Amino acid sequence: MKNRTASFVFIIPAAWSAGYFVALEIASPSFFSFSFVWLFVGIIFFLRFLSIRGKNGDEDFVPFGRLSSAVRLIIIAAAAIFVLTASVNLYFICTPAVSGGTEQIQYVILLGGGITREGKLVSAAERRALKTAEYMKAHPDVKAVVSGGKGPFAPCAESLVLASELERHGVAADRIIQEDEARDTIQNLSYSARLMAQDSGTDIRESLSKPVAVVTSDFHLARAERIARRLGYKAVYGIPAGTPRLFILNSYAREILAYCKLNIRILLTHKPAEMY
Repeated sequence: MKNRTASFVFIIPAAWSAGYFVALEIASPSFFSFSFVWLFVGIIFFLRFLSIRGKNGDEDFVPFGRLSSAVRLIIIAAAAIFVLTASVNLYFICTPAVSGGTEQIQYVILLGGGITREGKLVSAAERRALKTAEYMKAHPDVKAVVSGGKGPFAPCAESLVLASELERHGVAADRIIQEDEARDTIQNLSYSARLMAQDSGTDIRESLSKPVAVVTSDFHLARAERIARRLGYKAVYGIPAGTPRLFILNSYAREILAYCKLNIRILLTHKPAEMY
């Protein structure tokens, strides 16, 4: 294959990655988020395209250039390990424990998904709130703990906006408990456990022994459940909120990295650990 023909092997993914980044930013503008990875990938492919186009068109295209056999082997082995690790983690991400709707649940924990600078829920958070409201209408004795603190660019704690959204969908205010300090999933679940224990008049150990439902996006559900079990929750059931098609690839790619990060953290620090 000649260089000038082979160069299009790189310009196509470069254009696709850049286009995907633009589509994500149009749908959900952000100052800086995981979506910028696609822009970075697009730039890398485009630079490789330019380097090939600048060479003599009569030279043959060699994917690994003039690298030694040892270096090529290392690159191939690293790529294989990455693909295998990503595949294993993706399997667990796609197989959470989903609620069947018949469990004796007293509390459902709604995990925040982000708000804009104008104090409005992003699409993922709206879907989570709607899913929670639907579940609570079908289970009138269940209370919700809405969890989400104030981000650096947010005008208020996300829990306040989530509570308002549940009320807008017909959930009574006295069925909603706000947790307004958490900044990540571990804090979401640990702070919510304390509020559930306080609301039920029990200690944390007893509170965590009872079935609990967690509402979050489908791609995030397995990691949230694993964190909950590490914290001491004995019976966690997930209620998944769907992800818009445009965001599926971006969300699951980010979640693979987050799930790997959690595994490394557990391996090195044994945290998160039980709360009692």
